[in-house]
Amino acid sequence: TRENIAVADLAADNTLELCRDEPFSDQPSVAACTGVLLTEDLVLTAAHCVDGPTDCEDRVIMRNFVNSADRLWAGPDPEDIRACLRLEWTPTLDDAAGGARDLAVIRLAGSFEPSPSIALRGDRAQPGEPVVAIGYPSGLPAKADMGGRITSAPTAETDYVTASTDTFGGSSGGPVFDVDGALLGITVGGKRDYEYDAERGCFRTKVEADPTRGAERIAPIKPALAEMCRGGFSRACALADAAIATASYRPNRGCPMNTE
Repeated sequence: TRENIAVADLAADNTLELCRDEPFSDQPSVAACTGVLLTEDLVLTAAHCVDGPTDCEDRVIMRNFVNSADRLWAGPDPEDIRACLRLEWTPTLDDAAGGARDLAVIRLAGSFEPSPSIALRGDRAQPGEPVVAIGYPSGLPAKADMGGRITSAPTAETDYVTASTDTFGGSSGGPVFDVDGALLGITVGGKRDYEYDAERGCFRTKVEADPTRGAERIAPIKPALAEMCRGGFSRACALADAAIATASYRPNRGCPMNTE
């Protein structure tokens, strides 16, 4: 319960053995993955975050896992928790992890109010396009990376988008938005997050020499919903039809979400 959780015992320097001078190492690490509330009772996440069609009984979905300037997370509020009722969609391919089919939809046992209002991106992301990634990196309270850019679009060999977003394990299933605030896709994979500091006996963030060559993987939302629709998940059909086409990306245009 909220009363008997010792938040200090959940700090990342303890649960993940992060070095104590690592950013956010004193914050609690409790989230296994991230998700996107599509409707009041449907959550989109990465399929590798669930273990299969029967993996629901012991899962709960929590919102408002955040720290703010005037309020630190002090444990879950029952109003922010819903049980998993069932999995509405999981991929049929065994090799879906980390690709565009690495998606699952969870139906909640109860709804979150008010109903979300979210615009879905209908056209393809373009290399160089700025994006905003939100998630629970390493299980920490929500973080937003507002400095990422698309580094590659889907090709004949790959069905996902890559980006230079600063995401970690735990960010999987998290939303990636374009600068107009439309949901472009969700994070489904990336490179190794940490390396061991043998001298200190703890883990440190692995820093890329050239962050512009990011290879964090994003599953685009429109083709994912279309596949779910073809597979018989009728709620996805209406969502796919509602996906909007954005204006062509212009590198020098104004940036409403302040990513530049």
